[in-house]
Amino acid sequence: MFTSTLAKVGAVFATASAVMLGYTANAQAEMLFDRGLPTENLNTISEANRSNVRWATDFENLGFYGDDFTIGNVGDTFVIDTIRTWMVPAITGIGDPDNLGDWFESFTLLTGLAAEDDISPFASATLDFNSNVTSNPDVTITQVPYPDTAGSTYDNFGDFVNIWQVDFNNLNWTIEGGTTYNFGVRGVGREIPDFGIFYPWFNHASNAALSGSPQDGADNRYLQFDASGNFVDTVDSNGDGWDKSSDINVQIFGEATPKTSIPEPGSVLALLVFITFLGAGSPKK
Repeated sequence: MFTSTLAKVGAVFATASAVMLGYTANAQAEMLFDRGLPTENLNTISEANRSNVRWATDFENLGFYGDDFTIGNVGDTFVIDTIRTWMVPAITGIGDPDNLGDWFESFTLLTGLAAEDDISPFASATLDFNSNVTSNPDVTITQVPYPDTAGSTYDNFGDFVNIWQVDFNNLNWTIEGGTTYNFGVRGVGREIPDFGIFYPWFNHASNAALSGSPQDGADNRYLQFDASGNFVDTVDSNGDGWDKSSDINVQIFGEATPKTSIPEPGSVLALLVFITFLGAGSPKK
């Protein structure tokens, strides 16, 4: 009987503690940052108002582009589950691949504090020829259209080519609210037959003002890194490859961690009195 009473006391104490500390059970990942694909002013038909674009640094696997993000406020903490970006592999005169593994041998998510400039590998996967299945079950690639009513694809100088969604899942990355972080996805291209150069990894980007979709944290700039993740430059595409500015598109999913709080002295006292009362009422042998 006394053991049973203690078990009840323990359950009461655990429940009360959870309430006082602000814990919640079964938290589900939610979208914390939304700078997703554009939904309006897509492709060449939009003329000067075109919102969508793609960027790659070179044909030599020497670098890649990324961007930054800030979530929440100072004092908040978040656990990131998924980072999602998009890429558009196509070369004029060659077309685009049915399988990303035919063009790319691997790709990697790199992250780091913006204050430190450089970023380092966080998650990666390799690809086999004739395959879209990665070596890492937590890293997936999916062919997707734009989220507009027409289900459009990317217009590459008159050729409509596929968009690939890249998801890095189960990251379990704890970040601080109100702090800016850099990120980038580097794809390592295979050599293009007969050309002596490599397939470039084109990250999808858009002009925030024309995108028609939420563009969290857009500042009309993106970041350039070398192959090791060392910061190279901040890029404004207006007048540098395009007629307007752009940001790399990204969505981030996760959850806020509960804020712990110290229970009021009165709450602790009431709980202790309740436990004492239960103990005093237990049968004695």
